[in-house]
Amino acid sequence: MLIVLAVVAGVVALWGELTFPLFGSYNVFFFDPLTLFALLIGAFGLTVWFRLPTSFVGVFGVVVGCGIMLYGVRAYQLGLTSDPLETLLLYLAFGALAIGSIVPTLFVDWFIVGPKFPNVQPIASTETPEYPRMWTALLGAFMALTFLAGLAAMLYAFSIVWAHLA
Repeated sequence: MLIVLAVVAGVVALWGELTFPLFGSYNVFFFDPLTLFALLIGAFGLTVWFRLPTSFVGVFGVVVGCGIMLYGVRAYQLGLTSDPLETLLLYLAFGALAIGSIVPTLFVDWFIVGPKFPNVQPIASTETPEYPRMWTALLGAFMALTFLAGLAAMLYAFSIVWAHLA
């Protein structure tokens, strides 16, 4: 399902980059992060499918997250939208989520896929975490980031949809 989601998001992103009837900088600003999302989700889906180390996708997520945050900061500096602060917060939230994706990818490699396929473990480990509370806290923080990024997207959509309908 992740690969299907990545393909759909990638097709929409490329279509938006090439044909969406906004001015040039807006196409890049709004559809580059969607392209990066498609690449990140597709890479994770493929690494799970082929039983490869997912931690490399987590490192890619750190790079993608930094790029998305940079897009948000630069757009805020240029005042590209009519709600620059909300847009900045949205891009910061999704950038933090992409950076935080390294936590679940390491968990998957070490404790879910790793015990069955030792070649995917970045460092050899046991089948159960030695510090389960730490992993619970880290995965909980990732889920909190996921919730906050989703909430930011929903609030942003509610604030801009009425302006676009007008």
